[in-house]
Amino acid sequence: VDERGRRILGDSLLILLNADPSPVTFALPAPRGGPWRLVLDTGVADGATDDTTAEGAYSLAACATAVFRSESRCPVP
Repeated sequence: VDERGRRILGDSLLILLNADPSPVTFALPAPRGGPWRLVLDTGVADGATDDTTAEGAYSLAACATAVFRSESRCPVP
């Protein structure tokens, strides 16, 4: 909710940061809307995503960042 107690609607973002020199597997939370869709992964060539979706877990390369988006299923007023 926002500062006025109103429900916040919209897409959800999930940002994974791996500062370790080794790959790390992250447990992903259940999305509140559609599936987690990979927007960016700095651990792959050109940050390519190839319309990747993920659920359960995601392996992130060493010293990399990944951004996922889950589309809201609620209409935005």
